[in-house]
Amino acid sequence: MFFKICVQFIGFIGAAFGFIAYQNNNHKKIMLFKTASELTFALQFVLLRAYTGVAMNLIGCARNLVFADRVKKGKSTAAGIAVFSLMMAAAGALTWVGPVSLLAILGKIASTLAYGMKSPKLVRLLTLPSSALWIVYDAICLSAAGVLTEIFTVASITIAEIRFRKKKAEKESAKKSPDGDESGEKFSRAAESTAMPFREEKAADETPLPYKNQTKKSPRERFP
Repeated sequence: MFFKICVQFIGFIGAAFGFIAYQNNNHKKIMLFKTASELTFALQFVLLRAYTGVAMNLIGCARNLVFADRVKKGKSTAAGIAVFSLMMAAAGALTWVGPVSLLAILGKIASTLAYGMKSPKLVRLLTLPSSALWIVYDAICLSAAGVLTEIFTVASITIAEIRFRKKKAEKESAKKSPDGDESGEKFSRAAESTAMPFREEKAADETPLPYKNQTKKSPRERFP
């Protein structure tokens, strides 16, 4: 009984990493947290003797780190998507225990396509089909934490999308707001045009007297 509790607890740690991953709007951070999550689940599947899941998650960890580096450098991930998909299909064939293995293979290939996207938004949205496949796989393998993880993943993606869309809408409304920079610029222009006559008047008052009025008087004129 204690062993089963420990196994499920390990899965909950992986679930926490997975939930945090999708709350980031940065591709590299998503990949790093997903690597931590998948490494944790690889350990759990070892204890559950679900070796297809172990293979899929270990390959997934390498994939995540490669994609994080490629996206950071602005390089294409197309070759990586193809290579890692083939690796997962091969690993699934080697650890095949029946149709349940197909769920893990397809789930990882779907997430490989998602994680190869440079846009964090596409990463989140394309992860949803993968979560659906893994929910079934985890349920068959008796991984309660795995099932909850995928439910949390869907919830995390939904929350993140709502949060980031709200932020984007707030930024756009701030730019269009009458109290924004545009109105401030108009006010400064109006103030400058109002002050202009006073500047001109002051400049006129400070104009030096004609030179003939400033000529020095001779000593005789000073002392008659």
